[in-house]
Amino acid sequence: MRSIKKLSGSYTYSSLLEIYNEKKVSWRDMIDIVIYNKCYRDYFREYGFEALVKLLEEESEGLFNGWDKEKFIERMKDYKVASYDIKILSTREPVTILGHRFRSLYDIQVHCELENNDYYFRDGSGCYVPKSFRETSPYSDIHIGQLWERYPCFDSYDYATEKRTYQNYIFKKTPITKEDIVELHKLPRETNCCIVTDKIPEELLPVLYYVGAGDTMLLATK
Repeated sequence: MRSIKKLSGSYTYSSLLEIYNEKKVSWRDMIDIVIYNKCYRDYFREYGFEALVKLLEEESEGLFNGWDKEKFIERMKDYKVASYDIKILSTREPVTILGHRFRSLYDIQVHCELENNDYYFRDGSGCYVPKSFRETSPYSDIHIGQLWERYPCFDSYDYATEKRTYQNYIFKKTPITKEDIVELHKLPRETNCCIVTDKIPEELLPVLYYVGAGDTMLLATK
């Protein structure tokens, strides 16, 4: 059975049927399940889209049908799955990136050595060393850069209180440069400034994304 973790939460299921029985799935959820699950990504790459749809029907015991199936096919029929993996991980658990074991997302955040605001990005001239990095001991074996964007603000109260950001991280064995942040900014993105997609040049991997709330994050890695 496949281990399936939904993007919208930290629930882990043993099968599609279990998800359907709990009524926690829609065609949008099915897209997330396929894109962010290694087993389905591998199956998609090896056997193609039609075979994948058939597999999803079989594993849900026929519950994946009707309008949800039609919408899923409409959105995914021309989708190109990259050769690398995209994983959903817990922000609170250890993760190993380029051979370095981070204790959690927070461990990554405080060791970010160079960052910039994506919304106001021009040529990388606004890159700066965050205060948290100046106050911590840098790692010698790995280096981290971040491209972030503030959550939307609609009034003076939002501007005064909203502290969350959409966060994209790049990792290297050598110090992060302004040029690295520029290359990160050039990448296509989904909603909420998410750069972790199937369109990342492999030389820029790994890339990590955190939406700024919740307990899951996305990691694109070879």
